[in-house]
Amino acid sequence: METFIKDITLGAGKIIAKYFGKVAVSYTKIDALDYVTKADLASNSYLIKAIKKQYPHHGVLSEETGYITRRVQSILGLLTLWMEQETS
Repeated sequence: METFIKDITLGAGKIIAKYFGKVAVSYTKIDALDYVTKADLASNSYLIKAIKKQYPHHGVLSEETGYITRRVQSILGLLTLWMEQETS
């Protein structure tokens, strides 16, 4: 699992790097300082797809898209929960 985490982290970083220096705000959340960029959405999508492909029964809690799972169940019912949050 450690190798997988390193690989998807590097993959997400490459996606984010493509947007470096470009203003690409997709939408704001609460106020103008709480924004979501195209880089956020693209890397978020990549991470979720990679995790769901490798670990289809794991849950994912994403800052951008919320809670996602293949089966309907509570967070407490999950054996493994991935939490994805980008930091600045």
